[in-house]
Amino acid sequence: TPSAFRQLIAAQGKSERAHSLRQVIFGGEALETAMLKPWYARNVNTGTQLVNMYGIT
Repeated sequence: TPSAFRQLIAAQGKSERAHSLRQVIFGGEALETAMLKPWYARNVNTGTQLVNMYGIT
């Protein structure tokens, strides 16, 4: 969920290590794209695919 991803962003901000995520799939609640700004600021060109699956029914 986007809420869980916010927690991941906060935890990553406290770490020096780079992530090794290849894909993140969002679902369960609406994704506000503005909440991704800190993620993109720290993870430029990492190749992680972000997929929004909320509300596609």
